[in-house]
Amino acid sequence: MRTMDTRGSAAWNRSRRWLRAALYVGATLIGLHLFTFENTFPVYYNGNSGGQAGEVIWNSSNFAQPLLLITATEIAVFATRTPETKQAITVVGRWVSAFFALVVLIAFMRLAERRYGLGAALCVAALLLSYETLVINAHFFKGLVRRICG
Repeated sequence: MRTMDTRGSAAWNRSRRWLRAALYVGATLIGLHLFTFENTFPVYYNGNSGGQAGEVIWNSSNFAQPLLLITATEIAVFATRTPETKQAITVVGRWVSAFFALVVLIAFMRLAERRYGLGAALCVAALLLSYETLVINAHFFKGLVRRICG
């Protein structure tokens, strides 16, 4: 009867777990940097942000903006005790958009890894982190990222 030497496979599995963790942590940190870099610019740079911040301040909705984005921003504003100014709420909304973009990034990386392996997850991370539409919509207080999330 042949016995298998499992020492090599255990070492490979351990190094693969570290590689996988490093890939996901690295992609998350790079994405967080790209999606939130200099996101404190004035609210009037994007004409839509003021209306979204107003919806959060007045706790009303005109249903032109995604409700999940507005509701998540309301929760984040409440949790962080942000002052009720359009500028402050817009910055919190930009962080919420960045969070949704990170969810998109990790979900697509996980899908690619499960289907095709770790190399595919790396390729998906590179593609999504260089995808201009995702970065711009995560950087501004936009609902497109939330729509991608579902």
